[in-house]
Amino acid sequence: MKKAVLGLMLIVGSLSFSNNRLDRGEQKFFEWQNSHLVKQERTLDENLSRKVEGIKVEANSIIKEKGSDR
Repeated sequence: MKKAVLGLMLIVGSLSFSNNRLDRGEQKFFEWQNSHLVKQERTLDENLSRKVEGIKVEANSIIKEKGSDR
């Protein structure tokens, strides 16, 4: 009987340990995923900023052309 109880305790302990390792693995995955998404968002923001800057330069150029035509 004692061996059966000790065996069950060992199984429960190992399952608990495995569950904790899975929780840490999930946490690391979500941290990696969040950092990856932040990097993607930053890159998208930088690309958008460059496009907006290009449009501003182009708009100013058109405004100057129209002003010199008068």
